[in-house]
Amino acid sequence: MSDVRGVDYFMPARPPPIQLEDFFRSGVLNFRTVTIQRQRDFEELFNNFDKMLAVSYVASPDLLLEYLQSKRCKTIELVAGNSDQSLGNVRKEFKQYLKEKIDVIKKLMEYEGNGTLKIYVPSDSRIIHSKLYILLNSSSNSSARVIVGSPNLTQTARKSQENYVDCWDLEPNSPLLARYEEDYEKIRSDCILFLEDLRELCDGKGKDDEQDAIGRWLSSDMEENLIREEREVGNLIQATMEASFRNKSEPVLEVLLDSAPHNLRKKDHEDARRGY
Repeated sequence: MSDVRGVDYFMPARPPPIQLEDFFRSGVLNFRTVTIQRQRDFEELFNNFDKMLAVSYVASPDLLLEYLQSKRCKTIELVAGNSDQSLGNVRKEFKQYLKEKIDVIKKLMEYEGNGTLKIYVPSDSRIIHSKLYILLNSSSNSSARVIVGSPNLTQTARKSQENYVDCWDLEPNSPLLARYEEDYEKIRSDCILFLEDLRELCDGKGKDDEQDAIGRWLSSDMEENLIREEREVGNLIQATMEASFRNKSEPVLEVLLDSAPHNLRKKDHEDARRGY
């Protein structure tokens, strides 16, 4: 294909167009729009399915546990991502939420260990702002439900927000369901399991050692941030000193530490003026 100047260029490949008539003739049981205004509206949409594939900008770990412990869902697979530096900040926000909830962490680890729960976060710089829920049943003959709209998988969205969604009830062999599942897999690609590193830390440890490993895991992002900040300050000091030595008219950088003895400060100041 050529543009108005006659320059050749290539258009990216696009998925084949969807023929809506085909979807409504094959596999669509019902379609409706729903305004979620109360908790019961939220529950009505999500109840009566035992498997959930979810994409949510943010999520409440205790809501995940509630769904699993109450047997509303037998398995949950969640992709969560809500930051401009996805892996670091998503992990940090989850960890901050879980800091005082060691029992919740242990239950999440237990469910992830037996395959009941999988929480994925981006491994790159993507911002995943989508909200997509694919609800399935173990029986191959049972219908599925796809919810696309504004609610996150959080207690706030469940109890106190107003959200709007499109809701499709679909047969298991529906082409539309297959398309949504394909889209979910694309979103999940290049994501990593959130708790995998913690389970490796705790593997084979006793109760006390496991508690210590969880504490180290919760504080690891804070330590990484401190190391990063120290490195940035060091690089700034080095760059400023190099610039000062290149331009003798500029004063040599002087760093005074509050804990340094007065006579040591004075000596460092004199050495700096002499160019040592």
